[in-house]
Amino acid sequence: MVQRRKKDGLPASQAPSMADAIVCACGGPAGQRAPSFKIKGLEDTARASLPEVGLSKAALSLAFATRECPERGSPEEVCKALERFAGEVMASLLQLVSLAAAGTAFWWLGLAGAGSAVMPRKEDALPGRSEQMPISEKHYVLGTPMRGPWPAGMQVLVFANGCFWGSEKGIWRLPGGGIHSTAVGYAAGYTPNPSYEEVVSGRTGHAEAVQVVFDPEKIGLLDILRWFWEAHDPTQGMGQGNDSGSQYRSGLYFFDDDQRQLIEESKDAYQAALQAAGIRRTITTEIRAAADFPAAGVFYYAEDYHQQYLAKPGSRPYCSAQPQQVSLPALESWASPQLLAKKFARAHLPERFWEENGPKPHSVIRSPNEPIQWAAERSEL
Repeated sequence: MVQRRKKDGLPASQAPSMADAIVCACGGPAGQRAPSFKIKGLEDTARASLPEVGLSKAALSLAFATRECPERGSPEEVCKALERFAGEVMASLLQLVSLAAAGTAFWWLGLAGAGSAVMPRKEDALPGRSEQMPISEKHYVLGTPMRGPWPAGMQVLVFANGCFWGSEKGIWRLPGGGIHSTAVGYAAGYTPNPSYEEVVSGRTGHAEAVQVVFDPEKIGLLDILRWFWEAHDPTQGMGQGNDSGSQYRSGLYFFDDDQRQLIEESKDAYQAALQAAGIRRTITTEIRAAADFPAAGVFYYAEDYHQQYLAKPGSRPYCSAQPQQVSLPALESWASPQLLAKKFARAHLPERFWEENGPKPHSVIRSPNEPIQWAAERSEL
């Protein structure tokens, strides 16, 4: 482990590497706390490693001044904090040093993909591994299995709409017992079974995503899609709110043609709703078939500490999603006749539910962890 050292008089040959500094600040077993001296140690080590990265002390001072430095937090929280402020750090670095030097620094920091809209080429992606990520057997909130095989009749959808902590919580809270299980992971990339650190490096092509397993007899795909569209700003491209980078892109990954049709028509409807509300930006949501990823797979589970993160004791209440507070109109106003004729396309949750419980800024992190209680008879009041 990297120990905190005095900067004055430290020969470059004795300085710990930048890679060691990242391990110190962001590494360690799940749940291990990362006290402030480790975070401060990252800055000290960076300054001591100037010959290694070719940056000036002035550049590093400005860079570290722009990032959040929580006094205490778990490893993933520290990495998230560094990652969220990578855009500001990069901007500061570029004012003072060359592009090549800044690129070298962010390669060491493992933040090459943060703030970048560039997807890696498949041939340049990290190799990954064949071993699956170990996770808990049961869902922390719902108590249901985290892995399949799923009960007969269940359907699966994978979506991405920013930091997956809040995305998952919003979905597991949908009422009626229709949400069988949720999990967070990495979707639509090239690297098999990637780690969080690999994903945020920008070298796997994945998005932070949620896998939802649901009973279509109890909750509709349209209900899930409505939450998806309304819970974030789908026009932000490679980012969401404070979080920037290809891992925060908006995406929907379908498993059959019925899902594809409802996804595509709902996208067009939500685009029209945004424009009617005066939001002229174009939806950038990636829509692809899960079958497009036969070799690598469309979804890989994230580390266990990320699963149902916001429900766990000591979690940091963070969600950078940007709900636009624009409602997806009623199905009948936009669906094609072919889609209207299909039972699966119908919503189960009434408009009154959305009026009372629809996504609003910060609503997810302020909400209880348990699913919303919504009796069918309330819909008739």
